[in-house]
Amino acid sequence: MHLQRWLAIVAIIGAIIFAIGYGFMPRPVPADIVKVSRGPMSVTIEEEGKTRVKDRFILSAPVAGFMRRIELEAGDPVKKGQP
Repeated sequence: MHLQRWLAIVAIIGAIIFAIGYGFMPRPVPADIVKVSRGPMSVTIEEEGKTRVKDRFILSAPVAGFMRRIELEAGDPVKKGQP
């Protein structure tokens, strides 16, 4: 009786270890397979993004010109023709 109980516990533990190992086995990933050929490639990504500037730099160029600082904040309304 004692031996049967011990064998049952070992069998259950073995089944659990097997199930965990089977669960972590890598599975094949489906892939598209085509013949390689030369030709033009065009990739377009259309997404909205947000710019986050962490470092500020002062840029200068040897050209004549003047630029005013932008006084608008995020979310300010802008009218047609407004710089």
